[in-house]
Amino acid sequence: MLKIKNVVDCAFRLAESALTRVTQFADLYTGYYQHMIRDESSMARISSSTSVLHIGCGAIPNTAVTLARLTEAKVIAVDNDPDAVKKAICYVKQVHMQKHVHIKTGDGMAYPVRNFGVIIISLGVEPIEKVLRHIAISADPNTKIIYRQTRYGKHTPIPRDIFVVKHRVKHHMFRIFSFTEALLLVKRDVSEKNI
Repeated sequence: MLKIKNVVDCAFRLAESALTRVTQFADLYTGYYQHMIRDESSMARISSSTSVLHIGCGAIPNTAVTLARLTEAKVIAVDNDPDAVKKAICYVKQVHMQKHVHIKTGDGMAYPVRNFGVIIISLGVEPIEKVLRHIAISADPNTKIIYRQTRYGKHTPIPRDIFVVKHRVKHHMFRIFSFTEALLLVKRDVSEKNI
């Protein structure tokens, strides 16, 4: 199942990269995910005063742009692929969202995660164990984490000794099939030496 996930992740990266060349197609792609991001936003109670970090934004930062449009929250979106970051910056400018969305080069295993009310981790972010560990050690105690995962096949289990799952929403394709879900995680009150 891991090979299939790698192929799907690669296909999404290629599709996003290709879609950045035609804004109208990119807008359709972003619109497709609008209901999913609205559900996640409601689950985490994101508002205009919430500072959001999105890890793994890709070439089309649809989560960041859609979230900013829905809530007027300030979103920093990072990706560790410099080419994807360049394309994401161009896309944000094309849709006139640079006031609310800031794209940066960054790796989820090391990017500074303090002072964010919500951290969103995209589905293809790897190695997820190290990203979760970094967040567990470095994020503020009350930070909410939206963790996307597949509902089928093998996936990384949530370290229950570090995080509590407060809520979950299913993502529905065409409002029928549910292949992925988003978990709302909060850190347990544990000392750093136990993480």
